[in-house]
Amino acid sequence: MGIIKNIHNFFLKKTSSPFPHQQPYLIFGKELKEMDSPLFDDVLPWAGELIPGTKLTISDLIFLWVISRFGSDFNSYPIHLSRNYGITSPIDSVKKLINLQLVSEDFIVTKLGTDTINKHRNYIELHKNGWTTDEEKQCNRERHNQFLKEYSEWLVQTGEYEQGILIKNNLEINKKRDECYQIFQKGEELSKKKKYDDSNKLLLPLLENNYVDFHAPLYERIAKNYRGLKDYKKEIDICQTFLKNIQPLYGGDMWINVFTKRIEYANNKMK
Repeated sequence: MGIIKNIHNFFLKKTSSPFPHQQPYLIFGKELKEMDSPLFDDVLPWAGELIPGTKLTISDLIFLWVISRFGSDFNSYPIHLSRNYGITSPIDSVKKLINLQLVSEDFIVTKLGTDTINKHRNYIELHKNGWTTDEEKQCNRERHNQFLKEYSEWLVQTGEYEQGILIKNNLEINKKRDECYQIFQKGEELSKKKKYDDSNKLLLPLLENNYVDFHAPLYERIAKNYRGLKDYKKEIDICQTFLKNIQPLYGGDMWINVFTKRIEYANNKMK
């Protein structure tokens, strides 16, 4: 039976449809040919682009923002400053910012510098989010999922049935996980608008959902909602549940400090 199966698979591969096409990955309005591009290992292609209406490049603005956080403590500067933005010598690079009166010679951001950061904070937010907008992230997910769907079908057609079905099943699991995460995001939005009850109505059912894998942020948001409602007893209960049942899954001391601090605060409010 093994020989027959191999021959069958051979002819399937010979007559199969072409390998599925992976659509480009969108980032900062540009298309990358490969999902696993080593883009962030090098200086970003747009790092030297001028910000409209200014004399600053994107690198200049990111550097200005880093100075506002760390001053002249060069050892604290993040590695991406040199890797992704080409700032390899802060002392040399700061001269332009000093000439534009955005930074003083002792690496203190001026009021004009602070105003400039605030005016162009959209670039800072893009930097924090990997230069990908929410719309681009959604588009990239849809494109990647479509490729996986077509790839799994191609594997089945070429005789790699088990691998194809495995990818298809994983795709369905990821889809359900993403649906849960979208609910979580809606709950977060409601919470930030101080609609704590409405938020928890969405979030509490997720605690029993097997497709959820973002337990710590979920439990923390529910705890925040209980604090907003001044229901400190429930805040303590949800934190203790997390520490007892969920935290061991993370290993080490991850998240322990976050939830123990909430318990201490809530206990003090109940006294």
